[in-house]
Amino acid sequence: MPCGGPTWIVLNAMLSGFFCIPGRSGVTLEKRVAMYKRRHKGRLLRLLVLGLLLAGSLQVYRWSRTNDPRFYLFLQSRPGKILGRIFHWGGPAHRPVPENKPEEELTGTERAVMRKMRQQMLARRARYRLVTAEGRELAGWIVQSNSQYVVFEEKYGASGALRIRIPAARIHILEPVPVRVPPITYRDIRFQMEFPSMQFYKKPPYSILTDESFFHVERSVRTLQELHAEFMRYFRALVARRNSPLPSLQVLFFSNEQQFRWYQKRYCRIPEPTSGFYSPSLRRLVIYNEKRTGWLRDLEEDLRKSTEESGLTKPEAALRKRKIERALLHEAEEKTFVTLRHEGAHQLFFAYGVHSDFRAENDWLLEGLAVFMETRPAGRKDPHRVSTLRKAAKENRLIPLKRLMDFRHVRGLLALGSSAKVELAYCQSWALVHYLMADPVRRNAFFEYIRYVRDPRHLHEIVRSPRLELLARFLKSTPEGITRKYRAYIGRL
Repeated sequence: MPCGGPTWIVLNAMLSGFFCIPGRSGVTLEKRVAMYKRRHKGRLLRLLVLGLLLAGSLQVYRWSRTNDPRFYLFLQSRPGKILGRIFHWGGPAHRPVPENKPEEELTGTERAVMRKMRQQMLARRARYRLVTAEGRELAGWIVQSNSQYVVFEEKYGASGALRIRIPAARIHILEPVPVRVPPITYRDIRFQMEFPSMQFYKKPPYSILTDESFFHVERSVRTLQELHAEFMRYFRALVARRNSPLPSLQVLFFSNEQQFRWYQKRYCRIPEPTSGFYSPSLRRLVIYNEKRTGWLRDLEEDLRKSTEESGLTKPEAALRKRKIERALLHEAEEKTFVTLRHEGAHQLFFAYGVHSDFRAENDWLLEGLAVFMETRPAGRKDPHRVSTLRKAAKENRLIPLKRLMDFRHVRGLLALGSSAKVELAYCQSWALVHYLMADPVRRNAFFEYIRYVRDPRHLHEIVRSPRLELLARFLKSTPEGITRKYRAYIGRL
């Protein structure tokens, strides 16, 4: 059919109407096709962006499930912080509180809390130092004084006070002491506002909130200060934040087990039946007194029943009961202070930048260093751990070193399974750190390994390299050589 015939004219008119855009009757076919292509490209671009976002989200989710250090590094980025708050990644939504804030920027409530904290700290500060002729030193207040005697008072926080009357002839030194109150930071103020009913203590570098007795707090503070001194003696060379103001080291000490468990469930990634934990996101050590725990009360009740049924006379039963109770209380107290040193060590390694902010360290390193600091003094050989290691070595049950060093999980070494295997993993991690710290040459190589792992520039290699091979590189050895020497070291412990 000729192209210019009537049928072609009708068909052309129909096609023109098909591609017609309402209100634009003069648009040509070529322009309409071009517009359609642009729209198609726009849709494809949007789908591509959505696909990339979905793939990125799935990758971040996978990293979070496998405890990958790239997940924690992402959380430090601006998008990561936003998404972390929305989805509660890395724990409950919690905005980091700045260490300090200009006083003029404080709210009225914050100023009132700061004044109250300062007044309480001033009230606890001793005004006089008294030394007796026998060399006993006291710090407190003069209640009454004359030529014959001095009534001297020592205060024990909210736990009471002790007044003693000392004859003037027995006083060797009696002098005023300067009253200085450590600076109260903005973090301290917010800390107190979070727990308004608790007592605040400031013993630099520690800020402590507790509802425990003064005497238990004093011993806890001494334990933490000893730990801090030992940490600096061993690891000062690894402190990464020397030139920046260091955060106050916060300690939250519960006497109530239920309150502790509630707080643990809310803020700890691993709500296990422990008596303490350190939260890197809160930058806070949280602990409670084992002497007040449920298992101890249950044991005491069992003890009471068994004593009643033993057939002993009342004096014999009372003596037996006191001995066992004393042993139980001593064990509970020691357990509390071992936990305090272990979790306190985690706090120091994170606060002073020995560990990375993005958790590049695998579980053996985190726990091995904490257990190394757990004993008093730090680095001492623990007979129980040595016995566990020797028995496992004899029975050929030691966890392969490569597997131990590559292991990481959101639940830490607890994810290994049975309590016996978890205990062995802690013991082996401690033994490896002990081996690396025992010799100056190995220690220097170990410190270089730690510096390398915590550097974000090496993250790409770190996530792909077996940790035993990486450590062998710094020790100028081979994985097989390190494994052989490590096993031999366990035999010599």
